[in-house]
Amino acid sequence: MLLRRITDYILQSRLQAMGVAFVCAFIPVLGSISIVIAALVTLRKGTFEGSLVVLAASLPILIGFMMGSQADTLPDYPISLAAIILVLLASNVLTWLFAVLLRQYSSWSLVLQLTAFVSIVAIAVVHVIYPDIQNWWATQLANYFVKTLQATGQVNPDDVKPDSTMIVQLVSIAKPYATGMVIAFLTFNALLQLLLARWWQAAMFNPGGLRKELMGVRMGYTAGATFIIGLMLSYWGNEVVVDVMPVIYLTFGLAGFSLMHCLFAKVKFGWFWLVLAYIIVMIFGFTPIAIVALLDTWFDFRKRMAQQI
Repeated sequence: MLLRRITDYILQSRLQAMGVAFVCAFIPVLGSISIVIAALVTLRKGTFEGSLVVLAASLPILIGFMMGSQADTLPDYPISLAAIILVLLASNVLTWLFAVLLRQYSSWSLVLQLTAFVSIVAIAVVHVIYPDIQNWWATQLANYFVKTLQATGQVNPDDVKPDSTMIVQLVSIAKPYATGMVIAFLTFNALLQLLLARWWQAAMFNPGGLRKELMGVRMGYTAGATFIIGLMLSYWGNEVVVDVMPVIYLTFGLAGFSLMHCLFAKVKFGWFWLVLAYIIVMIFGFTPIAIVALLDTWFDFRKRMAQQI
């Protein structure tokens, strides 16, 4: 089995794991495999061994940044190259930290709640350090929308300007959530990479273990109370809380997926209801399933269903 051979080779020695992660990081599209390898090593061999592989997986990012910064001509992106590199490095570090936590406690619920806590703190710090962050985002988003519309070729480039009515409307909708959406994307990417590493570990050493873990994800009372407070404050227009809500919806939405799979696995025609639930999520987003996960915090639907069976 090819996956078994690759796994054995990676876990055989520290240098081999670091070497494979370093090389994979240079491969376009598949570069994220390098941090998945680092997370796998962390889950199997511990924090220190995993940190070395994370370093090896991150070095190509730094090398690419240095080469790009020395180039004579850089693409005219609205977001700077340094910011993109920072996001990539932060994603690697978060994946490793989540792997450390999962190795120690084997709890996806704890990982999700820590994700929400760290993200909320990060967004709050950004707003404290940069009180004018929304106006900064307005400028960045306006430039981005202008360049995107011009690149599509569907409109006359001369007719698209940052102060045009359509651009102003798009920016006004997006800017209150921009920081939260970036943080949510960052944490979701880290969680996805951790999930791939955990699947890899389970496939090789604990078949069926990952499914059992994912079926039991449930948010705690503190997280539930934070969600309710967030809903109230965002309704009243608090800028920081409005920016935080994408992260809260993301983490509770993922917990909702866990609940959904667990409940529908035990009912007749569960596959049909599962498909229907996914269609609802595709239409209405994470909000409905996040609210269900919020209710589960207090009502524990799994326990109630078990009592009725």
